[in-house]
Amino acid sequence: MSAYFGIIGAIAVTLACLLLSGSYSAYIRRRVAEYSAYLDFLRFMRREISSSIPTTRELGFRSGDSVLEGIGFLPALREGALISEAFSSSKKESLMSEADREALGRYFSEFGLGTLNTELSALDACIASFSERERAERSEAPRRIKLAATLLMLFAAALTVLLI
Repeated sequence: MSAYFGIIGAIAVTLACLLLSGSYSAYIRRRVAEYSAYLDFLRFMRREISSSIPTTRELGFRSGDSVLEGIGFLPALREGALISEAFSSSKKESLMSEADREALGRYFSEFGLGTLNTELSALDACIASFSERERAERSEAPRRIKLAATLLMLFAAALTVLLI
């Protein structure tokens, strides 16, 4: 009878580790999607500012990214918030690193304070920097997912040996 409990326990531990692995994998994918969404938004801003001078509210209505919609950034823009306020309000839903949030937040807080040429130069620098961060996140994601899955499966195997 106790062998059955060991087998059932081993199966339960293995399933729990598989679920944790899948959950972590989804987290990493959402994180990469957020970096990509903000990078796309910065590029969208660059195109819009080059052709006209839209308000931040117009930027919120013209952009239709589902990730930025989900974390509350675009809805805040549509309600008339400044771009820095909209970015700050989406902080609790964000998966970006704190350092990257601070860097992007600094840019957004200074947005609209200069001439068109200085705005475009600052935006280009922000796009270049954020593009590197997005590329790094994207390239690190598979390694992180594999590492977490491997460690969780090793943990499950060790507990299985102890339970059986």
